[in-house]
Amino acid sequence: MKLSELRPCDYCNEGLLQSKDGTRYAMFYLVTVDRAVLNPRATQRVMGIAQFFGLQMAEIMGPDADDAVAVASEKFPDLKKDELMVCQRCYTTVPMAVIAEKRDKFIADAEEFAERAAKENERLAKENEI
Repeated sequence: MKLSELRPCDYCNEGLLQSKDGTRYAMFYLVTVDRAVLNPRATQRVMGIAQFFGLQMAEIMGPDADDAVAVASEKFPDLKKDELMVCQRCYTTVPMAVIAEKRDKFIADAEEFAERAAKENERLAKENEI
């Protein structure tokens, strides 16, 4: 990772290596978040077989065993995993789910702003043509 790729902490918006009180830290955290979904029908089939033969055999014998858990980045390669940059203070005091949710909202707001700006630019371009 290059220095130019660093950004402030995704939660507190402070520098990654220091906090508001001026304490300097030598380390920050880069957390990768991926989403996964259980397929209830496939999971139920595998677990039914597992009652008789054990989970390892059920995963071999089950027809839908590979589809029981769908990981978003594996199922849809165009979806990117979330990468959170978190300072040491936030990493130890704030739940990761809260930080990930704040980052998702920030990205969604930025995308919405970009869409609005593009529409406004198109509107202005049409007005200037007339």
